[in-house]
Amino acid sequence: MSSETTDRKLFDTADAQITENEDAIDTLEETQTEQGEQIAQLRSALEDRGPIETSGPTIELSPEECDDFGAKVLEHQDPHFRLEKGDYPIKTPIDLHGNADWSELRIDAPPGTRFVVASEDLDYVLRVGGTQSRHQTFDRLSLRNLALVVDPEQGYDAGWGRWWVNDHVRTENLSVEGRRDYYDDGRGLEDGDDRDSTRGDKFGFYSCMTSEGGVGVHRHLNLTDGDTPAGNVDHTQFDHGIGVGSETQHVGTNFWVGCSVEEWWDNGFYLKDGPGSHILLGCEGHNCGGTAIRIGENDVAIACNADWDLPLSADMLEEDYYQESPRYPDTPDDYDGLYQDEVPNGICFGADAALATVVRGLDVHKETGQNEAVRLWSDESHQITLEDVYVRNKTSQYGLALRGEGRATAKGDNVRVIDTGDTSAKGAAVQVDRWNVVLEDSVIDASGGGGDRDAIDVQSGRVDVRGGSLAGAEGYCIRVQDGADRLSIDGTQLLDGIVLYDGSSVGALQLLDADLRKVETMWPGADPRDVVDELVIRDPLGDVDEHPPIQASGNSGNSGVSSSGSGRACEWIEAEGTETPVFEIEGEASGPTIALIGGVHGDEDPGWRIAGRLANMRPQAGTLRIIPRANPEAIADRSRTAGYDLNRVWPRSSEPSTELARAIWEHVQDADVVIDLHRSTGIYPDGAGQAIYSSSGGESKGATAVKEFNARYVDPSRFGGEYKFSHVPGQSDGTGIASMIRFCASDGMDAHLIETTTKGVAMERPVEWLFAITNELLHQYGVYVE
Repeated sequence: MSSETTDRKLFDTADAQITENEDAIDTLEETQTEQGEQIAQLRSALEDRGPIETSGPTIELSPEECDDFGAKVLEHQDPHFRLEKGDYPIKTPIDLHGNADWSELRIDAPPGTRFVVASEDLDYVLRVGGTQSRHQTFDRLSLRNLALVVDPEQGYDAGWGRWWVNDHVRTENLSVEGRRDYYDDGRGLEDGDDRDSTRGDKFGFYSCMTSEGGVGVHRHLNLTDGDTPAGNVDHTQFDHGIGVGSETQHVGTNFWVGCSVEEWWDNGFYLKDGPGSHILLGCEGHNCGGTAIRIGENDVAIACNADWDLPLSADMLEEDYYQESPRYPDTPDDYDGLYQDEVPNGICFGADAALATVVRGLDVHKETGQNEAVRLWSDESHQITLEDVYVRNKTSQYGLALRGEGRATAKGDNVRVIDTGDTSAKGAAVQVDRWNVVLEDSVIDASGGGGDRDAIDVQSGRVDVRGGSLAGAEGYCIRVQDGADRLSIDGTQLLDGIVLYDGSSVGALQLLDADLRKVETMWPGADPRDVVDELVIRDPLGDVDEHPPIQASGNSGNSGVSSSGSGRACEWIEAEGTETPVFEIEGEASGPTIALIGGVHGDEDPGWRIAGRLANMRPQAGTLRIIPRANPEAIADRSRTAGYDLNRVWPRSSEPSTELARAIWEHVQDADVVIDLHRSTGIYPDGAGQAIYSSSGGESKGATAVKEFNARYVDPSRFGGEYKFSHVPGQSDGTGIASMIRFCASDGMDAHLIETTTKGVAMERPVEWLFAITNELLHQYGVYVE
């Protein structure tokens, strides 16, 4: 396959990945559109550009013909080198920095070809292009299948170098073999030390695209032998080497595909600066002293992983962990500060000034070291989206730190933080110190930690937790500090209580449809009524009398008594060792009674979330009888079933075949209409989603609801015809599955099952669609919800 075809496939993959990440589309609609346009432009530019060709001579070279490859390159202008496999000594740097006569360089070699550093004066292999102070043009660079061999025992310390390129960079299968020995001590060395105060190049590999349409594609860059920690005792902030870098002059786009860095003592990937973009696909960073992977605004990281599992400083010293370098003294006394303060830093993943930054499929594992496992920071206008992020943290630091200024949003979907640290440094698995954080369907588990370690420490701003579960170590699940603006828990399972402080002031606290059945003490600190300005607790699942106050939504516990004048009552289904509420809300005017059921399948969140939302809204006419969580055990486990499929136990020839199904039937059998809410992963007719399935009595109303919904809510320019709803009649006919709506239809009731889809869209999209189409169907029966 040609290189240009492979590059087009790379752009196709990146385009699909970013488009598929609907959280970025939903949360950052404008910036996502810009990203999509940018990807399209880049793909077009790459196709127009074609493969990298040079205008200079093509030179075929063997190892026997070369005693200094750097000098050989400088004999020509804009050459294309074709190398035979073997070792090529390199003594002279290919320094074209500021050289206006050059614009292209291409070096191709078979796998196994090596550049062997042969001079201690060689700090880098290649420097091309110009920085802001040297505005000469270098257009194209291509390097393939090359290893740079560095022997620190000989005092060698070279990296690949730095380049500033306008048009196109392509690197493939580059590596550094041998641990470099870079350090920088600008204050000089002690008297009698004849070593240079600066050795090597700070960067192992550095690439900036200096035009907005410039594209760099870097595949399988391998810098896993690392760099030696700096040797000066007083170490400044920038003493250590960086594996992969790109800084302020970068305005184009770099793709990093399957690249790896390990044990670089400043940062592994240092890509946070500059207005350009970096897209990381399947990259890895291991045991890097500052941050293993550090990105910034307009950057995307997909399917990357980072970890820190080196022994702590004392163990490193005892084992002479890095004493193999000849420039280190024999005694470890001089290195106490170095190892203790800098080497164990160990931030695995960081995002700075994150604007339209997307992190998807990140896997982080932190065993030791100082500072957070994952640190995300942005200023007033910068936002970040996390999806499918898994953090395992065994240290006393935060597993995930979300910080920032202003009102920008950090949104996480399916974030998993499993934290077994203690409280000797930090007291929680997740720190929130920014205005707006949203966590959906996420699990934060600090139950294996030491002391009173929390799942989330809310220090400022607003936090919305939707779905998922939270667990602490000593009965504390969430800690809310003085000055926090709002905490909202919606449909989340809490395994421990919420800590508030006497004398503090919290703007708002909402507990909406939370599962509190395993909480022993809900408020182990201050009473929320004393410190929270706006307190709303709605329909918690569990023994609600143990969790005051519960009056905000009109539910006074298990008594079934509604608040005066609300038109709302609550009863409880008790069956199979579990309990779940049934709400009845009467409208001001008469009308049909509609039974609405959610959560028959516990992993179909939109159904029970929308049912719970409607249970807190009053219809203008008619009566709503709502069972939001029909299958509470399955919902708590986020599984489709809890021992059996609750939607397959409704035979039409007899009564429902399980205790829970019979209890549900007792509450819906006298209704005029039954609506069952579900979620699918497919789309009708190939799947079940995006459809209303109606009994014969309700066919006309189901069809009209679908027509109205499609006209109002599905934007063809964005979602196309694929996401329009279909109407599927005939649910009273034939044998079919023993589902609830078929059972209801056989009893003569109007019955509808609504299925939305999660295919290719973010979690909030099916929730919004389900709410809208359910309302359309209610409208067909004259039931209008406020």
